Amino acid sequence: MATSTLVTRIFCTLGLAILLAGGCTESNSPPPTITIESLPSSLEKAFAKSTPDAKKLVSEVLDQLKVPDYAVAYSKLQTLSATSNLSKQQSQITAAGLLTVHNLLLSAQSKGDTSASQTLDAYRKYK
Repeated sequence: MATSTLVTRIFCTLGLAILLAGGCTESNSPPPTITIESLPSSLEKAFAKSTPDAKKLVSEVLDQLKVPDYAVAYSKLQTLSATSNLSKQQSQITAAGLLTVHNLLLSAQSKGDTSASQTLDAYRKYK
């Protein structure tokens, strides 16, 4: 029960962050694409000078990308995207990372990965 509440909060926060970020940009272009191979170094570079909380979340994302556990990495990226006071570069890299991991989850789901299916189903349910 606590897990579903946490997931609900994460998805609601992500939705709000996306809405707020979308209203603040000068253009409505999608975030830049990024490969899964370049995502870790891009996150490290973008968050090199950030708050301890943001650095901790980035570290957790990087740990999950190494495993790889894309379902958990996706959740951590969503939490990171909802962090206050992100710079434009940090927001763009986080959004690009979310899209990259989302696409990897879609690919895993098409191959029968139940964890990926559950993650995507929860995202659709609570977005």
